[in-house]
Amino acid sequence: MSNSERALVLGANGFIGSHVVDSLVEAGYSVRAFGNFHDGQPRFNEHENVQVVDGNFLNRSDVRGALDGVDY
Repeated sequence: MSNSERALVLGANGFIGSHVVDSLVEAGYSVRAFGNFHDGQPRFNEHENVQVVDGNFLNRSDVRGALDGVDY
């Protein structure tokens, strides 16, 4: 299934968030993975349908930028 819609996953570097990213990629979505990745590379970095955004939830401009252009 091919889906041109983009989903944003907040907290994508956590246990639940990383599994949500995997599920959305399997379903054919393009995913923007937002989280605190400064401690290392995310394991889903090899997916071409995943855009990793390193950011802080407490920084409004980080969150605002992550929301730009997403459908969900």
